[in-house]
Amino acid sequence: MKIEPKYSDLVKPENYDRVGIDNTWKIGFDEAARILNPYKGKKVLDYGSGTGRSSRFLKSLGLEVVGVDNDPKMVEFAREHNLDMDYYSLDSNTKIPFNDETFNACFASFVHVTISSRVEFYQIQEEVSRILKPYGLFVILTANPRMWGHEYHSFFNHMPDDFRGKSGDRIYVELKENPPICGYDYFWEYEDYLSDLYDFNFHQCNDEYPLPVNDLTTIPPFMLITAHKS
Repeated sequence: MKIEPKYSDLVKPENYDRVGIDNTWKIGFDEAARILNPYKGKKVLDYGSGTGRSSRFLKSLGLEVVGVDNDPKMVEFAREHNLDMDYYSLDSNTKIPFNDETFNACFASFVHVTISSRVEFYQIQEEVSRILKPYGLFVILTANPRMWGHEYHSFFNHMPDDFRGKSGDRIYVELKENPPICGYDYFWEYEDYLSDLYDFNFHQCNDEYPLPVNDLTTIPPFMLITAHKS
């Protein structure tokens, strides 16, 4: 049976904001918390902050958080519902509205899976490098390329019949909220992330795959990439 995606469900701020950090999501955010723990009190950019879920998570770690997003509706919602943090719209879709070397770290959670082109990948890594201080940390929490086609407590996805694992392939995803939230993500290989990071003076690039606990599969759902700016 062909499933008709309701992509608009995912981009509505009120729907997006009700996705919590529990069940499967907790696996990735717990690992991110461990990585970011040494940055307590430091200034951190939440790239792709949406309605503030990831910003609230970062603030709970004792970080000084600023959020940016390319969706004005998300930014407006975040400002109205998170009065103790600042949110800004990205200029020209990817341009971060801050001076060079402003932040000690940058966190991007599930941003790259929403991107449909390698050009935008390139632009994001370039901008993050620009706004990070020397030796600044970039943490990417994203989908494990091997997770597609598996079901988890928090979400599942439907692979197109012609899916061949090609970078940029579109995949239908459903978040198990009540009611469900539907939309599209995009498949990217690990190498797609690394190629741009090295281009923009990042080094010590590491990847981790936190294992699910009591989930519906043993395939790690998430990949965390950490890189330091030279």
